[in-house]
Amino acid sequence: EKESDAKGASRLADQNAERGKWTAAAEGYRRALQLDPADAETAGKLKHAEEEISIADAAKVREDAGNLRTTIEKALM
Repeated sequence: EKESDAKGASRLADQNAERGKWTAAAEGYRRALQLDPADAETAGKLKHAEEEISIADAAKVREDAGNLRTTIEKALM
């Protein structure tokens, strides 16, 4: 039963990944791995989801920095 639950969690995580919902995908993959820790494929998918989250976070930081720079430049004019 755990294996079936793990596969269900992994399929739901796959759906979230396909939609670009990386945080939800990572959570689902973690749930699946708790139920089936030996699933190497799911472990790889979790790593990919975490990498996508890091990329998105870095892009948000760059965007915020650009917005701050624009705000400062406007204030100094």
